[in-house]
Amino acid sequence: MEEYPRAINIINELLKKEKDEKLQLVLKYFLAWNYYMVKNYDKALQIYSEIEKYENENIGIWDKYKKGLCYEGLNDEKNAILQYERVLKENENTIPAAYSEYALANYYFKKEEYAESLRLFNEIIEKYEVEELKRAAYFMSAEINIETQKYLTAKDIYAKIQEIYPEDKYNAKYLQAWCLSRAGEYTTAINIYDEILKDENSATELKYKCQIKIGDNYYELDMLDEARKNYNEIIQKAKDFPDIQAEAFYSLGWIYYKKEDFQNA
Repeated sequence: MEEYPRAINIINELLKKEKDEKLQLVLKYFLAWNYYMVKNYDKALQIYSEIEKYENENIGIWDKYKKGLCYEGLNDEKNAILQYERVLKENENTIPAAYSEYALANYYFKKEEYAESLRLFNEIIEKYEVEELKRAAYFMSAEINIETQKYLTAKDIYAKIQEIYPEDKYNAKYLQAWCLSRAGEYTTAINIYDEILKDENSATELKYKCQIKIGDNYYELDMLDEARKNYNEIIQKAKDFPDIQAEAFYSLGWIYYKKEDFQNA
């Protein structure tokens, strides 16, 4: 319910009464997480440090990973990295190790150290059976290839996502078309966007986005009348999606500009 202060009060009251050491451990572990969620990282770190002596317990392993999160919250990158690396070294092949490796991969991504980030994301895909992390690692691997302008490699990763994760089918297909467009394969991209448009199971918002992108690709092919037709259709249809409609107006402005019709632009 995201009522973290209330949870903190309840747990603190329970800790005044609870004598069982193992139950105290569990309560303190969840108390620390609630302090983390209200961004009281110092207090969370203090509690995690108190229960660190149970490092051979499952909670103790998670404790080490979550101390890393606290250090990140405090912008103490050095100690955050040390915590994640410690989990990988001391608790290899555990679920907290998988999350620690993901945190490291994400850290290097933010630092734009893409080679190391990509290596770690690929290792997560190959090494662990934590589905939410594998799925996220696939998306991040594609993102890194986009950042390094390897659009066709990214397209292949999105094709893999489409194959493995049915819930991501349409989004992955849309992103494949986007990558093909960035690689200059405009006609192939248009065909994929058109497939999504014609699929009765794809979401309305995604269909509108596809039609915008079809217009963008026609623009790149210098087929300005086709591009304008798509933008005008979106302006008429997408009134419930003002951001998409605004993008269509903006793109239509570029059509007029390119035709040197500056007043309409």
